[in-house]
Amino acid sequence: MDFIKTTWKAMTTTTSSTMQEKKEEEVGFDPSLVADKLQLDGLHAIRDELTWQLLCAVPFEGTFAHTETVKVVVELGNKNEATKVHFLQSEKHPFHFGYVLQFLPGKDTKSHSKFNDIMYQSPTRRFLLASITHYCDQKLYALELWPGDNIDGKVLVETLTLIQGRLFFGENLRYHPLSALHWEKIAPHKDSMLPPITSEELYGGIKYQPLTLGMAYGTLKFLRDGDDLNTVSRGDVIVSESIPNDLPPVAALITSQLQTPLCHVALLCSNRNTPNFGFVDAINDPHLKELEGKFVYVEVQPQLNKVRLSSQEEAAEWVAEQQQQKARKEVTLRFAVDQHDLIDINQVVKSHENYIGGKAYQFAQVLRYFRSKNSNDNNDNNRSDAPAHTASKSRLVHLDTGCVVPFYYYHQHIQQHCTNVLDKLSVDGEGGVSGGDRVELLERVQQLIEEGEVVSETVSMGPLVDALHARITQWLSDGKLQQGNGVIFRSSTNVEDLEGFNGAGLYISSVLTREESLDKQAIAHHLKKVWASVWIPRAYMEREEFGIKQLESMMAVLVQPHMTSIYANGVAVTKSPFRNDLTSFFVNVQIGSNLVTDATSGKVTCEQIVMYDIREQGGCVAEVLSHSSLNGFRPILSPSETKTLFAALHGLHMHFIYKLQIAGTSVDVECVSLPNNTADGESPATEAKPAKDKGKGKGKGKD
Repeated sequence: MDFIKTTWKAMTTTTSSTMQEKKEEEVGFDPSLVADKLQLDGLHAIRDELTWQLLCAVPFEGTFAHTETVKVVVELGNKNEATKVHFLQSEKHPFHFGYVLQFLPGKDTKSHSKFNDIMYQSPTRRFLLASITHYCDQKLYALELWPGDNIDGKVLVETLTLIQGRLFFGENLRYHPLSALHWEKIAPHKDSMLPPITSEELYGGIKYQPLTLGMAYGTLKFLRDGDDLNTVSRGDVIVSESIPNDLPPVAALITSQLQTPLCHVALLCSNRNTPNFGFVDAINDPHLKELEGKFVYVEVQPQLNKVRLSSQEEAAEWVAEQQQQKARKEVTLRFAVDQHDLIDINQVVKSHENYIGGKAYQFAQVLRYFRSKNSNDNNDNNRSDAPAHTASKSRLVHLDTGCVVPFYYYHQHIQQHCTNVLDKLSVDGEGGVSGGDRVELLERVQQLIEEGEVVSETVSMGPLVDALHARITQWLSDGKLQQGNGVIFRSSTNVEDLEGFNGAGLYISSVLTREESLDKQAIAHHLKKVWASVWIPRAYMEREEFGIKQLESMMAVLVQPHMTSIYANGVAVTKSPFRNDLTSFFVNVQIGSNLVTDATSGKVTCEQIVMYDIREQGGCVAEVLSHSSLNGFRPILSPSETKTLFAALHGLHMHFIYKLQIAGTSVDVECVSLPNNTADGESPATEAKPAKDKGKGKGKGKD
C-alpha cells in the first residue's frame, strides 16, 4: 500500500498508538485529491511527480542550491516490504526524530541526541535514516546518509534496492557517499548496488551558487575578460565573465563561473553585504543580455535568484536606506606610534596591539595557544563543550620565529616623504579628488614611499634596516630558516579584522629570496613595498566605502622565515556558512602553494570539507563537498589529518572567542601542512582572526 494511514484525511488525527495497533488497508492514493500537503505525514511510496511535490521540502540551508529533499525512514526489522519504507512530508517533519517519536516510538526515542547516536552508530539500530535529494540543475535524484553513519555495507545495499523499488524514478536513483567512511563501507559491494555518484560530479553540474544573500538595485553591466575595472561604479550590477580577484564597490555581483566560497571576491562581497552569486555562463544568458545597460532589481536567495527590470522610483526607498546605513557606518581605528624598537613575536602582549596591528597580534596569540597546548597548560579541552578528542602536540616548524616592525616606522616614513601628495588627495575632508586623478595621486604616493630612504632608527639596535638584517642573520645562524629559504614581510595594519570591517586581502606581503634576506638594500626595498600597499587603489576605495579616515591607516610589518616546501595550504572558518543548526567548521584546502583564495579560474576546484562537532560520534564528522582538481580529485587531507585539524580549529576558536574574549562569533584560520609533517597529520596555523558570523548574508527580498 502507498500511504501510512487508511485515508490521507485521517493523517493528522490518528494517534501513534492507533496507528501502531490498526491494521492498515490496501487502498489507492490519488495525490490530486490532496488539498493541503501539510495534512500528510508520509507515504510508503512515491509513484509520480505530483506525489514527490506533496512530500518534498526546499531547504533554506544547504551546500547546493536548486534542490528538493524528502526525508526517509526505513524500519530495518519490518518484514513487510510494503510498509517498511516511510517517505516523510519533509516540511512538516524536517527531522527524522520527530516523525519516529510520533509514529514509531520506542526506548530509543527518549532524547533526540541519543536517538541520533544509536541510529548512526549502533549495529542493532531499528532504523536507517536517509534523505533523497533532487538536484534540479543536474537533473538527478541521490540518496544520502549522515556523513558519520557507519551502516553496514551489505545492509545499505539491501535497503537501497528496497527504496529504489518504491520510487517512480527508481532506476535513475544514485547513491551519494558524503564521507570517506561511506566509500569505505560500500567498497566490497560496488558491483551489487546503485551506482554511486561523487561530489565532484554533482559540483560539476551546479548552475546556481548563492554566496551573499540579499537584494539590490543598479544598472546591469557586463564585465568581460580584459575590461578595465576602473569603469565599474558603485551603482552597477556586474555580470562578470570570469571571477575577478579584485572588485571595487558595486551594487551586486554575478559571475559566470562558480566561486570558491572563501575566495577574495566572495569575502569582499560578504564584508560589504553585496549580493553575490555564481551563475554558470551568465555572460551568455539571453535574459541577462536583454537587461544589459538597464536598471534592474536583483535578489539572491538560498534556492533562487531574481534579476528583473526595475525603475529608479521603485528603488527610491532602498537607495535611501543604503544612504542611511552608510551614514551610520563608523569604524574606529586604534594606533600608537611611540614604540621605537622591533618586537619579538614571542614577546607580544595585549598592549602591543595598538603598535603592531591585528594580524601580527593575532598570530602571536596563535603561537601562545600552541605553546600552552604543548606544555599542557591549556585546559580548553577540559571544557564541557570541548570536542571528544584533543589535538596532537604540534611542532610549529619555525613559525615561532619572527619579529614585528611597529607602526612608528611607517608613520615616520610617510611624514618625511609623502605629506605634500597626501594633502592634495584631501583624503580626510570634503572635496577630495576622484576618478583617474585619484588613481594617479595614489600611484604617486606609492612611488614616493618606495623611493624614499628608510632613515628611522631603533632605540637599541641602530638603523632599522641594520636591525632587521641582524635579526635575519641570527635566524640563519640558528638554523631557523628552512634550507634554501628566505623570509617573508607580511602586512599587519590597524585596518583589518575590525568590528564591521574585514579588510581581507587588501594589502600585500612580500617574499625575499635567501640572498635578498641578507642584502640590506633588498630588505629596505621589500619593507617599503609592503608599506606602499596601504595606498593601493583597491585598499583606499574599500576604506572610503566604510568611511574610514585614510591618514589614520597604519602599517606594521611581520617578518618571518618563509616556507616554500608546502604540501598543502588552506583557509578555515569555525562557523560553516551552510548549517546554523549544528556546530560546524568549513575548510578549503589546496595542494601545494596554490591559494584557495585565488579564484581567477572557476574551473579549478579546491578540497572543501564541512566538519561537524558531534561528541557522541567521536567529535569530528567530516562531509567532503569536493576534492581538488589540482590533486586529481584525490583527497588532500587524510581522515587522521582532518581530525587533527578539527581539534586545532576548535582549540583556536575557544582561545580567541572565550579565553581572549575578542569580539566575534567565529575564527578565520589560515594553515599549511608541510611534507615532513603529513605522516603525523600536522597543520600549523599561520594566521587566525576573529570574524562576525554572517552566514551567507541577509536573505530578505522584496518580491
